Amino acid sequence: MHDTPTLPHSVTAETWRLRWDIVSKRCTALEAHTDDERAALMGISRATLDRWRRGTHAASSKRERRAAERLGLPRDAMWERAS
Repeated sequence: MHDTPTLPHSVTAETWRLRWDIVSKRCTALEAHTDDERAALMGISRATLDRWRRGTHAASSKRERRAAERLGLPRDAMWERAS
């Protein structure tokens, strides 16, 4: 039997980072210029926006879907695998 290593809470095998170049352009087009406005537009907290941008927290599919719908972007265009 093999022991499975436990990863820290903030790191998972499926952690993704927000493609900020794409998301930022879309937010600006929708008149959301500050991070507080961008987070509100996406339906998330400012802290969540910061974690997604840094790639330190995996997005839940519900939040990910809501953010994509609110921005009018395909979900797969918004994310890249965090390194």
